[in-house]
Formats: sequence, C-alpha cells, structure tokens
Amino acid sequence: MPRALLLSALFAVGCVAGGPDADRGPLGKADRTGTCAVDTCGGQSSGGSCFCDEFCDKIGDCCDNKRDTCDEPLEALTYNAGLARGAVTFTEERLPHVIDALRGTEADVVCLQEVWDDDDVELIAESLTEVYPHSATEKTSNGSRFFFPQCNPIELFTLNGCVTDCQAQGKSVFDCVANDCKPDYDELGDSCKMCLAANTTSPALCSLPAARKVAWSGRNGLMMLSKQPMDSVSYAPFDTLLLERGVITAEIGGLYYQCTHMSADLSSVPYPAEDRAFSSWAEEQLAQVDVISDSAPPNSCTVLLGDLNTGPEGAAIHSELPASFDSLLRSGFSEPWTDRECTHCGSNPLVGGDHSSQIDHVMYRNCGVTPDYAVTLDGALDIEADGDKHTTRLSDHYGLRSVF
Repeated sequence: MPRALLLSALFAVGCVAGGPDADRGPLGKADRTGTCAVDTCGGQSSGGSCFCDEFCDKIGDCCDNKRDTCDEPLEALTYNAGLARGAVTFTEERLPHVIDALRGTEADVVCLQEVWDDDDVELIAESLTEVYPHSATEKTSNGSRFFFPQCNPIELFTLNGCVTDCQAQGKSVFDCVANDCKPDYDELGDSCKMCLAANTTSPALCSLPAARKVAWSGRNGLMMLSKQPMDSVSYAPFDTLLLERGVITAEIGGLYYQCTHMSADLSSVPYPAEDRAFSSWAEEQLAQVDVISDSAPPNSCTVLLGDLNTGPEGAAIHSELPASFDSLLRSGFSEPWTDRECTHCGSNPLVGGDHSSQIDHVMYRNCGVTPDYAVTLDGALDIEADGDKHTTRLSDHYGLRSVF
C-alpha cells in the first residue's frame, strides 16, 4: 500500500467468535433453505441452510430475506465541496459551514471531491473524527511545468479584469469564463486556454515561463469518510491531462465503496494535439469507466460515489457526456432514481446561468437494493466577505444522498 495513502482503517472482524465456519460456501437457489427471523440475525437460520450474519454477503449463503429482516438501512453521500480557493468563490468563508453540515449528516459513508488543499484535508478529518473516525485520501502530486510563455499579457489582463468583476457577484471562475467573460476568453490561443485551466488560482503565471502544467499541484481532491473501519483500501489513477484523477476503493462493513471524480467536459479548452491515447475530454472520461469497473470485485456489492461529470441522456435536466453514463450502466452499475434533480444548478448563486445538470451520482452494482435518493446540502448560506454580506450556498454543487 502506498505511503501516501492516508487512512485510519482497522481490520474489522465479525461479532461471531472465530468468524464464519471454514466449510461454508456459496449456496445456489435450490440449496438455499430457511428464512431469517429477528432472533436468528447474526447466525444461521433456524432449521435451514442459509445464514443471517454479517459474513453471508461475502460468502454467498444469505437467506433471501436477510437484508429486509436483519440489516439496518445504510446511507451513502457524495458531495463536491468546491473547496477551490481562487476558483470557487468564498472558499475560506464556506469551509467551516461545510464541516458543520457534514457533522450533521446521517450518512454512513461520504465521498468528498475538490478538497484540494492538504490543510483542508487534515482539518476536515480532525474536525469530524467523532462522527467519522475513519478516512482515506491519496496524496497525488505532479509538479511538471511549462517553460515558455502561454498567454499574451494584454489579453490576459483584459480577461482577468472581467473575471474579477464577475466573481464579485459570487460566481465561480469556471462559470465566469463560460458565460460573462466568454468573448474575452475566446480571443485567447489554445495553449493559453490550457494553461489557464491548470492555473486558475494564479493565472498571471501563464504570461511567465513558470506556469504549472497540472492543476492543484497534482492533487486529486478525493476524500472518503466512514463511520466503520475501512479495509482493503486502494487507489487507482486515471490517465488524464490537466488534473490528476483516480478512484479510491475500500471495503466497509462487507460492502465495497468507490469514491471518484471523473474528467469534466471542458469543451471551452481544446484538447492538446499531441501524441495522446485520447483525442478529446469525452474520450478521456470514457476510459475511466473501465478503471472504475476493474477496481472493485466483479461479484460483490459495490457503491459508486462521486462527481462523475456525466449523466443520463433524455433526462429532464441537461445531459453531460451521456456515453460515459451508458458505459457505466453496461458495466453493471445502476442508479434507479426516477425523479432526477440537478446537483449542479444554474439557480445556485455560485454557478449562475441557465445550465443545470445531474453529474453527482450514487450508483450500485451487484447489490440487489432499491435505494431512495434525495438532493441535500442545498440550503441558503449567509456569509460575510470583505465587509459585505452575501447569500450563497455551501458549494457550487449540491450533495446527493442515497439510503439502501
């Protein structure tokens, strides 16, 4: 396990002395007799061959009604916290409120995205240790740089002035560039646009010979929190430009959970014309589905959480890169949420505009559950910044919770 893997995970053993019997094995439907009752939860069904304990999901000998009778409902939460100083407005002011909101959630497992700063990772873990004593992050790093100027200083100055005025309205730098400041942004060359995407917190570097090639110092921004101990924690990197991305996988309470943040549809940033395995951001994202699928056991219940930057085609809200969502479905994941709502919404003051999409997801594979879904962490937030009062939100994303 890499030394960079930060986790407070302990090996979890069952409450049944000595664990499961050595001769237990998977039961076929014809061999599965008996049912669970309240007094057999934690052991074998009375007079039957099937089991009602915590090991049966992994072994494959659960009674058909084990989940309904013996299992407490579990809640999973994905949340892009938008802790991106210089990019998503009011990061410093929002951070303590984000921590308080997470402390009040009832989720058993939380997948956070965009926790870019090492100090923020440490603060969140320490602040929530009583609620979530177990956490996992993978500290990736890539310090590669460009060594030649990328942007015309005059054009950069004009764009920066527009973005500064736009952010004063509470919008993120991404939405300012995509909407309010689009005419100025469109005047820039392709290499300049790529450089700015990697240096959102210090765009002036793109007119100097020292601009970063990878954003956020190569951090991936992922953080998984759990009430129960984590076992078999691993990290699988994606093949990406601009941002280091990947997926954390952990076994928690006999189930597998995955926390990820897939590549975004950066249509305003031309994909570099170099010797690459992919020719577009869409292709880069699509390849990540295979990494996610291969990172979890093929026959175990897996819960996939994260800002996937993709969504189903035909939804009432805008569909982002639906080919990747379809690929996730083909690989066995599902998200049976009928009345979908946006999680990245134009009505959010940190976003603005008319573009709304559901790109944050909780998906299931091999779980045999019918989960409930609800958008959360979406309430108004009153803050004071630079002497002015603002009504905003906790993040430019809303959370998505699922109970199963």
